[in-house]
Amino acid sequence: MLGLALVLGFRHQAAAQTTERTIFASVLDSAGKPVEQVTPADLVVREDGVQREVLRVTPATDPMQVAVLIDNTAIASSQISNIRDGLTAFVKKLAGQHEISLVTFADRPTLLVEATTAAPALERGIGRVFSQSNAGSYLIDAIDDVAKGFKKRGATRPVIVVVTLEGREFSNTPYQSALERLAEAGATMHAVVLTSGRGPLTQEERDRAIVLDSGTREHGGERHDVLSGMAIPQTLTQIADELLAQQKVTFARPGALIPPKKTTIEAARPGLTVRGALAPAPPAPAPAPGA
Repeated sequence: MLGLALVLGFRHQAAAQTTERTIFASVLDSAGKPVEQVTPADLVVREDGVQREVLRVTPATDPMQVAVLIDNTAIASSQISNIRDGLTAFVKKLAGQHEISLVTFADRPTLLVEATTAAPALERGIGRVFSQSNAGSYLIDAIDDVAKGFKKRGATRPVIVVVTLEGREFSNTPYQSALERLAEAGATMHAVVLTSGRGPLTQEERDRAIVLDSGTREHGGERHDVLSGMAIPQTLTQIADELLAQQKVTFARPGALIPPKKTTIEAARPGLTVRGALAPAPPAPAPAPGA
């Protein structure tokens, strides 16, 4: 009886405790422009379908860790100039306060520029973006590697931005694994896709389409399909503006023995579009000396 009482007491205590979790959210008006004035009443957060109390909404000023995944495959050769222009515009918006790394994925994922806030280093890296002849895409592998790297480094506000064309995919990573890594890292994902109109033909191409669609939709971002490479700079600038205008949404999570599987955020106010990703859980406090 004493053992049962202790177990029941522990469960009651766990259920009574609450923790605060964070979502970095984009709140957009009907024209797709960021909304500056957002209150807790404007948003609804649910976990496994159960509504949570939104405690605070403040402008997101936490430094971002941004990995830009760049298509440098053979099929991208005619668009390298547009890709460089877009990367330059994106870096000018974010460099200085936010860490940016550049990763190419022709033949294999390759770190072109390590994470840095220094614009000159990033601009030099952009100048080294060239297409590789006879090289195919390993985008799913790159997303998986970057997400694993975010988690290993303990990134607190990770973001993945993909710039790619439609074409052959040769990744070895199952698409399910890449999506799981995104969730584990708590990364927001955006993608700019220059579409060819032919659609995926192989299973690998279908897998990549799933990652680009589900990875953006379920992780706080958006897939931007563009018909011309000339639209890449404008679209990357739009993504940068959205990231800079994000809101930090803090909500209460009741204590539970089993953590929720899915966290969602949506608008409570008509005319708003809201998308966001659950931020990584803060590290557990170190035990007190002698504990």
